Amino acid sequence: VYIYSIIYRKEVPTNKSPFMQHIIETMREKRYAKRTIEAYIYWMKFYINFHNKQHPAQLNDSDVEAFLNFLVNKRKVAAQTQAGALNALSFLYKVIIEKPLTLKLNFVRSQRQQKLPVVLTVDEVKHLLEQISANYYLTASLLYGSGLRLMEATRLRVKDIDFVSIYHPMKIKPPAQPPSHLTKPTESYIRLTNPSHPPLLQ
Repeated sequence: VYIYSIIYRKEVPTNKSPFMQHIIETMREKRYAKRTIEAYIYWMKFYINFHNKQHPAQLNDSDVEAFLNFLVNKRKVAAQTQAGALNALSFLYKVIIEKPLTLKLNFVRSQRQQKLPVVLTVDEVKHLLEQISANYYLTASLLYGSGLRLMEATRLRVKDIDFVSIYHPMKIKPPAQPPSHLTKPTESYIRLTNPSHPPLLQ
């Protein structure tokens, strides 16, 4: 049983370009995450459009440097964003075009730091959860109470939930443990979506 996302989950955009479709299929074969594929395709398209839609095989290291400089000088992107663009282009040239970029690329590195998230107080979180509709309350509460990331929560399955606080010694990451006040609501949700499921709490 999956706990549904609190946002609409977009699929990798379809691409009429055979070249882009080939990149997507290659990344899927290599088991890249859907979000990584989306990000890489975005940066590759941006790069191609930046160079007036020239094929990347016709471009070289200096063109990559110009694009990375543009991101910093004109778009004022953070260092993490620039690094993401570089990773996408490194994959493009190494895996797809089979002409790896030089390790000595000369470009302006962003000095802008990524914005830190605002941390809410316990009372602010409580007030926020009170405003969330019943359909999404359990998912949002698990995000806060269990420290799950969004995609971890949307893909959460029954077998991933620890109701008895016993972790398997061989698992690198323990199962998600709902806060005590969410244990019964979580089981109620599971029984609602799958009435035939056996009781989880003994």
